[in-house]
Amino acid sequence: RDLTTITGQKPAVTKARKSIAQFKLREGQPIGCHVTLRGDRMWEFLDRTLSLALPRIRDFRGLSPKQFDGRGNYTFGLTEQVMFHE
Repeated sequence: RDLTTITGQKPAVTKARKSIAQFKLREGQPIGCHVTLRGDRMWEFLDRTLSLALPRIRDFRGLSPKQFDGRGNYTFGLTEQVMFHE
């Protein structure tokens, strides 16, 4: 619900591909969610994130250029959604 409010899109649930006993993880168990943003929604979200949300993080040290994959996609995770005022 939070991700839908922040991005304006319904997130897709990420499920575990295989069981891992050390993590107490079962195959098919939901472990996260993701949203793919394109076009105007992408630029709007990027602008809000860089100008409003990330500066609110207390220990924010910038974004790492190592998070780009070979196709120009940038990936980062957020542990809390408190920084978004939505």
